[in-house]
Amino acid sequence: MLPTVGALGLQLVTFALTARGLGIEQFGRYTALVAIVGVAVELIGLGSADLLVRAVSLKPDQHRPWLGTVLTWSAITFPLVLVGSTVLATGPMMVDIPWGHVAMALGGEVLQARSLASVELALVAHRQVSTAAWVRSTVFAGRLVLAAVVFLVFEVTDLLAWIEAVLLQSLLVSVLLWWWLIRERGAPMWVAHWRDLGQGMTFAANQTARALQGNMDRMILSRYADASALGAYGAATRFIQLGLFPIQVVTRMLYPRFFQKGAEGADAVWRFTWKTATPALLGVGVMAGVAVALAGQLAPWVLGESFRSAVDTTSRLAWALPFIALQYPPADALTATGRQWARTLISTSSALGFGFVLVLGAHWGGADGVAHTFVLGHALLALALWAALRWVPPARPPASAVS
Repeated sequence: MLPTVGALGLQLVTFALTARGLGIEQFGRYTALVAIVGVAVELIGLGSADLLVRAVSLKPDQHRPWLGTVLTWSAITFPLVLVGSTVLATGPMMVDIPWGHVAMALGGEVLQARSLASVELALVAHRQVSTAAWVRSTVFAGRLVLAAVVFLVFEVTDLLAWIEAVLLQSLLVSVLLWWWLIRERGAPMWVAHWRDLGQGMTFAANQTARALQGNMDRMILSRYADASALGAYGAATRFIQLGLFPIQVVTRMLYPRFFQKGAEGADAVWRFTWKTATPALLGVGVMAGVAVALAGQLAPWVLGESFRSAVDTTSRLAWALPFIALQYPPADALTATGRQWARTLISTSSALGFGFVLVLGAHWGGADGVAHTFVLGHALLALALWAALRWVPPARPPASAVS
């Protein structure tokens, strides 16, 4: 828990330094790129890291063959995703940054994020959860040091210079991460496991849909709002990430119990979901929403006076946290009762629904409209998951603990 909390704190300090150093307009442009990164990273490797976890957790000697698969699939998909992401940023999203630096920013951020996620998952597969958390904290500490050097020591205020610095650091960190994992666990065996591509793409689709729900608002807003409005909105979403942390902690604590109840049958899962998991998560979601709304009041003091409009945006987005909390109980209950397909179907289709309502919100109300439709979209997703839990028949026998 300690390294996880520490990683969150490091991210928040880095965010504050970056926002103050770049200013609201340049931070807004960079926010649009970071939103693309959040989605693109889930497409790299096509779910191969999740398949590694499944294989290695059952047979640890499968690490080296599956590590080779992760590297192979990632090497094939990375350039394709990078080109597609660059076209998206410079075309439909209309990000006002030279295309070369767009590619540099996306390439560096995606490479580091995917490398870190894959190394973490490999460690988790070997039950080295604490080590994985410390690795993440170390990487975030490195980014904090870079931000401090660039913005405080050299007093850089140019976005393009920041992108160049991030690219160099990302390349170095990614190489070090893979070198360390290979040193600890052995060199990869170059086995592609193409027969498992379909299952990997299922993992990737689910994760990409979830990433779209969390990042599509900024991707759409980049086309319909100016850089200042996007910068304020991007700052507000960082406060929302703070509120998501306690929800995710409680979810991890409750998750294994869903499968314990699943062994007893669908009725036991329903009782646990309704009487235990839902009250706990709803309570945490409400408290997180209140805390985030209060924390957002600090935006002008922490980030600078130009970010004052982030205060109201944060208060509006905070309403989404209780609805997000209400999504986890039915989603985990669906998985525990053999209805993962329903969860995946709702997650992937909701990504399209999110896009539709967010476009309407941006068109009619700019950043405020996006904030309101963001809340609406999460409320509708929670409703859909609860409806599926209530009316989709459970599978027999209950599913094993695979999410």
